[in-house]
Amino acid sequence: MRGDSRNSLTMHPLASDWLISIGLASSGDFVDLPGEIVSGHVDRHVREVKLGGRIVYLKREHRIRNRVSLSEHEGKILAELESQSLPAPQWLAFGIDGGRAFLLVEAIQGVELRRTSCDPERLGHEIARVHHSGFTTPDLSAKHVFVSDEGVTFLDWQRSRRRKPSTSERIVTIAFLNSTWVHASPQERQSMFAAYHRGWSVLSLSEFITAIETETSRLMQHRSVQRQRQPIDDAPRRLVWLDGEAVCAVPAHASDVRAIMPRLYPGDNTVSSIVLPSGVKAKLVCRRMRCALRRMMGRRVRAVEMSEARRLFESSDPTELLAFGQRLTRFGCESFLLTEDRAA
Repeated sequence: MRGDSRNSLTMHPLASDWLISIGLASSGDFVDLPGEIVSGHVDRHVREVKLGGRIVYLKREHRIRNRVSLSEHEGKILAELESQSLPAPQWLAFGIDGGRAFLLVEAIQGVELRRTSCDPERLGHEIARVHHSGFTTPDLSAKHVFVSDEGVTFLDWQRSRRRKPSTSERIVTIAFLNSTWVHASPQERQSMFAAYHRGWSVLSLSEFITAIETETSRLMQHRSVQRQRQPIDDAPRRLVWLDGEAVCAVPAHASDVRAIMPRLYPGDNTVSSIVLPSGVKAKLVCRRMRCALRRMMGRRVRAVEMSEARRLFESSDPTELLAFGQRLTRFGCESFLLTEDRAA
């Protein structure tokens, strides 16, 4: 590891020679790696990157909030998980580059639990092993569990903490997974609960299952859980950056979006119907809002358009989404959302 408080780089001992040989010697080299965006949030996303003939995934943090880098934290957690042979992605490097940060991991082998089945006893056992080893798993939903012939792998550790979870945290974790594992049979669910419960005597098995089912019912009312329970298909979901996070577009419409970029940030609240150079009829929503106090407090700024873009991107029919973006101004934030105008 090398660097100061604003610039640091940690490379896996077994990957450092290879990474340096292909020109990745600083945190800035990693942060700026090109690739297609496959998922993300307002202030961070995941890119699929082709690197030296291999597919890897770059978790890129655009802005470090409250002086705490989620990418660096997750990298350190993954290193500890690896040292204990726990089911997590293989990390390659992580670091900070000024106000930005990154985590680079190997491609995950297997299929999302949302799309396949697995041995429920093994699943419950592996979750219990992680918890007994002293790691919390607040983001463990079905889309963050990958199943392969070798077993299961758990994704998204940026909010994990290095301690044994409390009884309530264990119940919420299992209930979150239970509420998003749509295709599991009652027998599979019961087997997972029982496998997790073995060796843990704070609650009886019946009390544990009752608590999980109660929490599952509560979680089912959450919009985020409802989105994860929607039918999923094999439609490719990819995005590219055209001007940093200020302009993010679907690859098939990137040339159209480049041609109209001067119109995306008019500096006012507008809704307009436009025709793209390719002939596609589109609806452009632009917004400007003040959020200086929110930024001073270190809180995340998320425009309505960004939330709607994510909803469309994750929906069963993502083809309506063309482009979106958000940029901070001196006293606030500007955003836009470009969608196909199917009513035109």
